[in-house]
Amino acid sequence: ALVPKEVMISTLESGVADLRGHSALAPELSHECGLGKLSIQLMTMSTIEDPSALAELFAGVEQLSAPVLTMLLDVPWLALAQSGWPIFGLLSQINVRKGQVPGLLNDDAIDGMQDPRTKQFLLELMAGLDAKEGIDGVAVQRAAGNFMDAGVAGSPLGLLTAMAAQASVAPDAQERVELLNLLQKGFKNIIGSGQVLDVALSTKWPLWGLIHMAIDMLAP
Repeated sequence: ALVPKEVMISTLESGVADLRGHSALAPELSHECGLGKLSIQLMTMSTIEDPSALAELFAGVEQLSAPVLTMLLDVPWLALAQSGWPIFGLLSQINVRKGQVPGLLNDDAIDGMQDPRTKQFLLELMAGLDAKEGIDGVAVQRAAGNFMDAGVAGSPLGLLTAMAAQASVAPDAQERVELLNLLQKGFKNIIGSGQVLDVALSTKWPLWGLIHMAIDMLAP
């Protein structure tokens, strides 16, 4: 779900004030609190007035794509969780904002949704996430497991989503960490450039929100 812009801006201003209070924005400390400053950059992008400007955000701004790719591919996600900075929540907001622009999200071919089994997985996944009594973890696990066992070709983003879904409803923290480690390895195999990251952030799969959910459960 899209967080109201006013809430995002208020949080952004609070984050900037916090970093300034710790002198983390001073030029001589440019290497300090990298995740905090990266979070502020991503929050700024997620509240941009015209979301169509997000179309090729990371392909066009290497100063932003390089640290984001480093964070996604090289920094252990457990460390991200323990940092308290909602990196994946902000990336999820960018994904949601892209969905506000007609034609900006991936078509079914890019998202690998042409196979009926893929569409069935998405339907079952969303039903499990939107159950009346809250998230139906058993249904989410079953849907993700069945999709992964089916070995549907041509849907790497769908496979990543299935892994993220399992991590988000894992019964204990250790299993969640192990699943997130596998998921990060999957990211390393698929997302290797700012251009590919832009494509991944244009997916109709609920990938980014699920990763945020899983990581948020590991936060201190």
